[in-house]
This record gives sequence, structure tokens and C-alpha cells, in this order.
Amino acid sequence: MKIAFLQCRTIKAIEDGDRRYLQRLRDTELKMGLIRGCIEEARPDLVIGPEYLFTGETSSLGQEERRKIVGDLEKLTQDTQTILIPGSLVTGKDKKFSNSTFVIRDGKVVGEVKKRAYSGYDHYYMGHVGPCYMNDRRSGFGPNPEHYVKRHLIEVDGKKFLIEICADHAYTVLRSEGRDSLYRRNRKNTVPIPKVADIQIVISQEVDHHFEDCPEHLFAKPGGLYIESNSYPPSSFVGRVNGQRVNTLFSSEGKEEVLVANI
Repeated sequence: MKIAFLQCRTIKAIEDGDRRYLQRLRDTELKMGLIRGCIEEARPDLVIGPEYLFTGETSSLGQEERRKIVGDLEKLTQDTQTILIPGSLVTGKDKKFSNSTFVIRDGKVVGEVKKRAYSGYDHYYMGHVGPCYMNDRRSGFGPNPEHYVKRHLIEVDGKKFLIEICADHAYTVLRSEGRDSLYRRNRKNTVPIPKVADIQIVISQEVDHHFEDCPEHLFAKPGGLYIESNSYPPSSFVGRVNGQRVNTLFSSEGKEEVLVANI
């Protein structure tokens, strides 16, 4: 499998007196150019971007801008074998906020995965469109994990992809360890993670490298792949679940904006 990672630093925080906001680091068209060139030149099986790859200039995307970006991404995969998971798009409308990613194949959206456990920079975007949910530390993974799986599992070409965005992965791992939070244990609330995915993918601004954890904290089946794409610092990881370990197949932190790994 040939996997292309978009190793882009996507946003930065700006301080302007009492006003704080975010600024995207590259124009949307330049990001589209990176994806287009990657698909045309490397012909990868899979392209993965980091969280917050597509945002507004200092806030969330509008609905029309979101539709255009998704439409342009669909066009990039037409008549190719590439599966595109283009990082996340941050959208706001009528005091509602969405941080989501798509799976795009052969010119069509196959599925969408939305982030639930807001953290990090999410509050900047939500400050423009509605209330702040910074204290929402729930990934949605609970006593009935099949509900979580249903919202995160997408099948493409006979392969089952389990996709999570940043904090959803982190808080699901904590729950599988029997923790209500980073510090407080609650063994009564421990929920085993089902092994349902051929490939598990986490896109993130900066995840805590949970690929170092034991395989019981992952959705990937034995023999399956666990993949991370992060933007701060730009880093990529691919590991194979093997027995009691996740064996590293590829790992990189660097300044390359596009990095191709042959697995």
C-alpha cells in the first residue's frame, strides 16, 4: 500500500490585544495543489491530511465555501484508484459547529466522520458561530460501543476504515483504560474497544501518540494497520497490530509538506 501524508502545519494562533483568533497558514488553492500534485505524481492508494486542513481565514468555513471545497476534492479523485481522507473541514452556521472529515473515492463522498470531543483550537472557531464546548470531554464512546463504531466505520473497496479526529481518539483510549478523565480512574465505566477495523486512522492537530499503547486500546484487528496524521509538529505514523504490540512500519517528523510511504 502506498500512503501519502499531507504534512502541513495548518493553523496558528494570533494574539491581538484581548482578541485571539486563528489564521490558516496556506491558501485553500495551494492546499488543493498539493493534493492534486500528490495524486497525479505518486498515484497513492491513500491520501491523508491532518486536522484543520481546511478552515476559514480567521474562523470557520461558510456552507457555500465548504460545498465548493468538497466538490473540488471529489474532482481530484475522479478516474483514480486513490482514497482521499483530506484532513478536517471546520464549518459553522446558525450557531452550529462542525469539525469533520470525509472519505472520498472516485469522485464521490463515501462517508463523513464528525468530531465530538471538542478540545484544542475548536473553541476559537466556535467563538465565532456559537457557544464554546471546551469542557465537552466525551467522545461518544460508552456502554454501547456499536453506536460509536457506526459513526466512525466506513467501508471502501472491501476494507473497513475506522476514522477518528484527535480528541475523540484520546478520550476513547482513556475510557478503554477505565478512566473518566486523564487523572481519575473509574473501573466500573471501563468499556472494551471492539476489534472491527482493517485500518484505523487518527487525524489530529497534535495527538498524544497513542500508537505506543497496547493494541487493546485500538479498533484495528490483529494484522490491521494503525495510522496517524498530525500537523503540529507535522508527523506521520503507520503501525501494524501484531500480538501484544503495534509494530512500527513508518514514522516521520519533518518539514516535507507531502510524504509518501510504501507499506
